Amino acid sequence: MSSSYARLPDHHLAVAATLAHADELIGEVASLLFDHQTQPEGTIQLREVPMATHSQTVVVGMSPMPRKVVLLVADALVVLRNAIEHTLFAEVEYRDGTLDEKAANVVEMPAAQTYDAFDAWLKGRTKKRAPLYATG
Repeated sequence: MSSSYARLPDHHLAVAATLAHADELIGEVASLLFDHQTQPEGTIQLREVPMATHSQTVVVGMSPMPRKVVLLVADALVVLRNAIEHTLFAEVEYRDGTLDEKAANVVEMPAAQTYDAFDAWLKGRTKKRAPLYATG
């Protein structure tokens, strides 16, 4: 085992590759944004409009963010969510042993766009949980 991963328990080693992939995606985003923000014509084009007692600055143009940035950010978030879910699952199996299909299906990382959707997810969960999740 590499000294870089010495502090990582063996049952979590597989997630290191997932995190490395997320890091590569985030690096790509940073590179694209750097190129976008340092373009010679700038990202925002302004014009000064002289007035009687002051001057006014108006926006006359704006360079759109590259579409690929949004796609890569979404990919990175999905990969990070998967890493969390993988870590949870690996930890539950490490502590509780191999899970049957029903128990394995309750080990998940929820994704919801609103608090109401998250509450609905919580209410829809089965009563039977993996022992590690049991609240007593």
